[in-house]
Order: sequence, then C-alpha cells, then structure tokens
Amino acid sequence: MTLLVLLMGLRPAEACQLRPEDIITKDGVLCARVTDKGAYMRVKSPHAVRDVPIHDFLKKLGFVGWMQTASQTHLYHAMPQREVDWSKPYLLRFGHTLSALGFPPGARPTAYGLRHTFIDVLKQNDINEATVADIVGHSVPSLTYGRYGKRTPLTQMQTAINSMTLPSGGAYACV
Repeated sequence: MTLLVLLMGLRPAEACQLRPEDIITKDGVLCARVTDKGAYMRVKSPHAVRDVPIHDFLKKLGFVGWMQTASQTHLYHAMPQREVDWSKPYLLRFGHTLSALGFPPGARPTAYGLRHTFIDVLKQNDINEATVADIVGHSVPSLTYGRYGKRTPLTQMQTAINSMTLPSGGAYACV
C-alpha cells in the first residue's frame, strides 16, 4: 500500500480497494484502474475514477505478477466494516508500525502524507499541473483544461509517474 501511495499518488483507500482485475493494459500502458464499480468500492469524486500507470519500480518488484495471481479478491485483505473505508485497517497498521519504530504520534509521517510527497515531487520535477491532476484524480480548476482539455495520454502520465524516484540502496517490499 505504502509504495502505491508514494509512487503512484493513489489515495490510501484507492490502493487498498484494488482488485486483481483492476490491473489492466490500456493504450499499451500497464495501469491500475481506480473505480467505484464493485461491492463496497467508492471514490472521492467523479475525477477519481481513472487509470493510473504503474510505476516501473513496482513492476521490478513483481507487483503486477503478484496482483494477477493473487488468490484474494482485493489487494488489501481487510474488508471495510461499518464504514465503506478500505483504508482504515491499513492506516491503523501504518500508525502502529511507526510507533513501533519510535515515531511519536503527532510528530510522524502519515500514509496520506506520502501522496502529498508524490504531488510535491512531481511539482518539483516541473510536471504540468493538469497531468498531475489527471494522475491523482483531481479536477482541473481552469476553464481551458478543465472543460476543453482531454485527459493526459497514459504514456505521458507514465513518464511523469516514473519521475518519482526512491533513494537507491533501500530494502523495499511490495506487500
């Protein structure tokens, strides 16, 4: 989950509700389909329904193969309970993990903050705001791009996503 949020700009709930069938190839680009079409699935807004290219680093880790052969129905195995929020169990686990690592509550990174980091890095890499909005599922506020502009081509979004890099030498796990 953490790498999907950090490397693809997904909201934690979007990453948690991904299913194996949401890994698709469209226009020659391997993507994760963010949708509200399925039991207990939701998105924040109509703009959040989108296809997001999968970061090359996740492909190297084997994420795509793992997803396509997963025996579970969703990437994250914790179904929402009363609330339709796939991310709640993950966010609790994320917080407990940071506490175990010595990060005190209120003074540590958050899972949602990783999405902010993704957006900030793309901004620092001079990626067009409309492209970033299409990747992260935001509406484009301007009349020109918001009303008349088409979505950014997936190949262009793939290039933008891959501009987000991790420090080398780290130990990263996909699941």
